[in-house]
Amino acid sequence: NLECHNLAVPGASNVKILDMILNFQFEPNDLIIVQWTFSERDLIFLDECQSKVIDIHNKESIPYYELHPDYDLKFRSWLHINHAYSYLKNKNLRFYFSFNSVVFEFLKNRPSWTSEISFIDRTIYSFNMEDKFPLADDRMHPGIKCHDVFAEYFVKEILSN
Repeated sequence: NLECHNLAVPGASNVKILDMILNFQFEPNDLIIVQWTFSERDLIFLDECQSKVIDIHNKESIPYYELHPDYDLKFRSWLHINHAYSYLKNKNLRFYFSFNSVVFEFLKNRPSWTSEISFIDRTIYSFNMEDKFPLADDRMHPGIKCHDVFAEYFVKEILSN
């Protein structure tokens, strides 16, 4: 019985997700669900109104990735996740974190200062690993049925806490 505000942006980076969290006007009774993404996605703020998406699949971004090795990108993602966690916790808001894909390596090598941050233990891709559901029209992402099943799982997780 809550109003839903879906702020998802296709291809968003973790810094974009953090920026949206910091700039959203939360209400005291809000329930916040954050689905973090790949550390390889990034965003550069050009000024207060403009930003540039850094995408590993874009040739323009190659110099950026030469300067930012995989460890740096993962560490920066942990900074964004930790900042969001501290911000939401400080506001006494109810929130849940998850990932958009299987990120065992990312979680296994987490900095010690992130130990109190918890995540829902399954991802949307873990429901589609057995090819049980049709893919979306782009043939790369989970389709509607998989999203429905994942949402049901997520609700059960929230209600059990």
